[in-house]
Amino acid sequence: MAQIPEREGFLSAVLETVEALVTVLDREGRIVSFNRACRQATGYSLQEVEGRYVWDFLLVSHEAQPVKTAFARLRAGQFPDNHENYWIAKDGTRRLIHWTNSCLTGPSGEVEYVIGTGIDVTEHKLVEEALRGVAQFPEENPNPVLRIDRAGTVLYANRASDALCGAWRCHVGRAAPEGFAAIVRKTLDARQTGEIEVAAGDRVFTFLCAPIPDGGYVNLYGRDITERKQAEETLRAAKIEAENEKRRLEAVMEALPVGVVITDARGGVVRSNGMDRKIWGGSRPATHAVSDYVEYRAWWADTGRPVEPEQWASAQAVLQGETVVGQVFQIQRFDGTRGFVINSAAPVRDAAGKIVGSAVAVQDVTQHIEAEEALKQLNETLEQRVSERTALAERLAAQLRSLAAEMTHAEERERRRISYLLHEQLQQLLVAARMRLRMTQRSAGSGPLDVMFREVDDILNQAIAESRLLTLELSPPALYAGGLAAGLAWLAQNTKEKHGLSIDIHAGKDAEPADESVQLFLFHAVRELVLNIIKHAEAGSACIELKRIDDQRLQLVVADTGVGFAPSQVDTPGTSSGFGLFSIRERLKVIGGNLRVDSFPGKGTRIVIEIPAVAEKTGNACTASQETLFPRP
Repeated sequence: MAQIPEREGFLSAVLETVEALVTVLDREGRIVSFNRACRQATGYSLQEVEGRYVWDFLLVSHEAQPVKTAFARLRAGQFPDNHENYWIAKDGTRRLIHWTNSCLTGPSGEVEYVIGTGIDVTEHKLVEEALRGVAQFPEENPNPVLRIDRAGTVLYANRASDALCGAWRCHVGRAAPEGFAAIVRKTLDARQTGEIEVAAGDRVFTFLCAPIPDGGYVNLYGRDITERKQAEETLRAAKIEAENEKRRLEAVMEALPVGVVITDARGGVVRSNGMDRKIWGGSRPATHAVSDYVEYRAWWADTGRPVEPEQWASAQAVLQGETVVGQVFQIQRFDGTRGFVINSAAPVRDAAGKIVGSAVAVQDVTQHIEAEEALKQLNETLEQRVSERTALAERLAAQLRSLAAEMTHAEERERRRISYLLHEQLQQLLVAARMRLRMTQRSAGSGPLDVMFREVDDILNQAIAESRLLTLELSPPALYAGGLAAGLAWLAQNTKEKHGLSIDIHAGKDAEPADESVQLFLFHAVRELVLNIIKHAEAGSACIELKRIDDQRLQLVVADTGVGFAPSQVDTPGTSSGFGLFSIRERLKVIGGNLRVDSFPGKGTRIVIEIPAVAEKTGNACTASQETLFPRP
């Protein structure tokens, strides 16, 4: 059976079990519900009558207009209403129905549905007519028949009335129950047939009161309507429960923090809660079908394209039976402002699985979307700033590399200049002085000054030797002629001869730095480390290893077996030469390299230097120009 979207199984079950005819019409008079009693009385199925106007096929032609007039009064709120009219069954027979009509109203008090409760009185009317014909044969009547005079005395009671009279404790010749005398007098005075309902124990009877003015009494023809009254009471309780359930549903809808909308099978809006009205900036426009969704302006959040009527979640729910979750729209509210919502809907089905409407949930995510957009813009701003800072840092790093390379070249130029002065001037002066001394010695001949001449000659000879050694140390020819590996081999030999420290050299053939400025820097760094070994390590031997780690990096290791030290000392700048471990590490950072110290007191020291295998452009530029800055010795 079709259900009003707000009703649930309880009302449906009651309507199917009661003996009374119950039909529900919408505001236009179309059949929404048609219970089992209606189907049995007319022979029509629910599918044959649903959505049709009741006066188009069920009514006798001359009764159609009066029924429409009564329906208009009901829709205007003038209920309850009682009337009788004929229904034409599918097979053409006519059934006389006594109707009691009521209405269900919405939150605004407007009538939404008209509920008709009918009793098929066709047989009752036939009985009434028959009673008149058999009044002379009351004893044969299976229903109670009584005769009561104006004073309220029971003049006659047939056998079918025995149980009734027993319940009332009255018999022929005695007074009827209290109130009957007044009914008899009213009926006699009016001279019109009337009908009353009387309770007797657990049974309920209806009596047709037929006045016999000439006799001064009233004949009462009874009928047991207990089952009918029970059905009406059950239906009344069902209506109350349905109304209570409707109010509970409304309370739940109003308590939800999201917009909730109930639609009918065509997609028309039946009810919406306060949050939905708040989200949309006012009440929704009249919406009777999916085609009316053109009144709602919305755009897909991801593409910006307009949302078509059939694309709404509620449209897909009622038209295709699909549950749609998470549609993200930008909407234009009815007050002109815009916002973002997540729209979802699911179909509502009756007991037979037929779609009778949809439930829609609308969540306002405007603040969330706006916060995401603000965060996105902030991220873009931060990324721009990071990019700018990165570019600045790269420029500064390039300048540092250039300065480091230039400082290395400046140091080397100064060494070469001093070496040149020692070789070309000081050594020449010393040689000339020695030659002049020897000439003077020969001129003076042997004598007391001869010993002094030899001592001065030895001093000059030693000065010449020291200046030559200093020239080599300042600017080793092997380094410029053979590269870093050759320079390290010369350093090892010179250290052995001068200080007695044995150094093993291991240099890979593919480990030679391409940039001459890097070669110079690494050579002087190694010489500084070797001097540290001589001064502090108390080691008898050392090892220098130069190798390529991979295509990207070179590694230079200087290790000894001396007393070791605490690596934390590396973080403190040296004060002796300015080119200690701290200085080496800082210069390595500039060219993209690093220095690692593995040492422990009493365990020796291992210093690892790693640098990029490919020289930076700044280094290449400096190398390319260094030949013009100072000559080779």
